[in-house]
Amino acid sequence: MASRSYPMRPRRDRNRLAERSSQPEDNDAESTNTAFWIRGLPHTTSYRGLFTALRGTGTIRNCRIVQDRPRSLTATAFVQYFKQSDAFKLWELSRTLQFAVNGVYPQVEWHQEPIAEFPGRRVQTRGLLIRGPPSVVNYRVLEELWSGFLQWTKDFYIDSGEGEVLYFFTGWDDECRLARRLLMTDLMGTVSVDYARDTCDCEREPEGPQA
Repeated sequence: MASRSYPMRPRRDRNRLAERSSQPEDNDAESTNTAFWIRGLPHTTSYRGLFTALRGTGTIRNCRIVQDRPRSLTATAFVQYFKQSDAFKLWELSRTLQFAVNGVYPQVEWHQEPIAEFPGRRVQTRGLLIRGPPSVVNYRVLEELWSGFLQWTKDFYIDSGEGEVLYFFTGWDDECRLARRLLMTDLMGTVSVDYARDTCDCEREPEGPQA
């Protein structure tokens, strides 16, 4: 994978800090919630950039980035975790000014309608590791296979060119889970499909030199 480039030190927004400090510690929306709105993102924010900033917070169930308005310079992301304990990691990270996306501190708010954990879910990842013949297991063929049955957004992929593709979607429910099912149905006996650890569940990388 390409080496990570480190952003300049993000700007500290005094008004946003005041908003954070005024939020109640014991909020009904926090009691069972696993979901957030992340507001004030630069409109150029990519899923790769957002997931890089979320690294170390835990396994993410679903994520969507939407531009606030046509031609707007800001965007909003919906982020839902599998576990409430992981959701609190992001909450605490945002309150200590360690969560920045593209050099900006976004505003992190609990989703107004609490979305609780789904108990009993053993698989918690957005990633698939697909192996098989290179003529079948490559980025182009996979995209064509899924295109007729699945609407998806990818975080990133790595195609080794030797019959191994690591593929990360932006969500589990309507993307990673269904993509695996299609592969296991249409290419049974030809490919192997294993779940890959969510990059957001990996250890957070240390900050680079600050300007």
